[in-house]
Amino acid sequence: ASQIAETYQELFTPYGTWSVVNLPDGSKVWLNAGSSLKDPTQFNDKQRVVSMQGEAYFEVSHDKHAPFIVNSKQIKTCVLGTKFNVRARQDENRVVTTLLQGLVRVDSPRTEENGYLLKPGQTLNVNTDTYQAELIEYNQPTDVLLWINGKLEFKQQSLLEITNIMEKLYDIKFIYKDEALKSERFTGEFSTDSTADEILNVLMHTNHFSYKKDGRIVRVMKK
Repeated sequence: ASQIAETYQELFTPYGTWSVVNLPDGSKVWLNAGSSLKDPTQFNDKQRVVSMQGEAYFEVSHDKHAPFIVNSKQIKTCVLGTKFNVRARQDENRVVTTLLQGLVRVDSPRTEENGYLLKPGQTLNVNTDTYQAELIEYNQPTDVLLWINGKLEFKQQSLLEITNIMEKLYDIKFIYKDEALKSERFTGEFSTDSTADEILNVLMHTNHFSYKKDGRIVRVMKK
């Protein structure tokens, strides 16, 4: 065990940027700003284990004999070969896994051997305090990867389309007090480092609506 520990390396991506990491097995990891990845310089034959904090997108090389495991907080995402995104930020009490391609199993201290199996397009949101899990299915799961582009660009998009994207990026839920607001259209460009509040404040001033944020719930209403 001590020999394995000596062969680990830790990579950190500063805020304002993101980086691509090539792993020993040919897998690739995109690390979002403020995220870290701990991985071995060489994987063993039985399993490929990495640890991450923050947010990362993985494209894992297939190896049916050596499962690929991502440790994030107390949650394990186990795969053979697939494309998926994991968010496990320090300031959030959740681990959010979105599967783009293939098959993954998400384990928590509560699931023991029978974890949650995800299908492409599904997102699993696990609370790291209670280990309660919420399964969500999105029409556009690739929206969770917008952070890789470095910017969010809206061209005459409806507020509903924009808030649907923000729900996936920031793990929040929008409730409309006025249905007519959903069809209001906006054009603008934001950095993916922007917070949800920063984006909402700009949108709020270009069109006359207001919002109230309470934890993960954002209520949108007319001024």
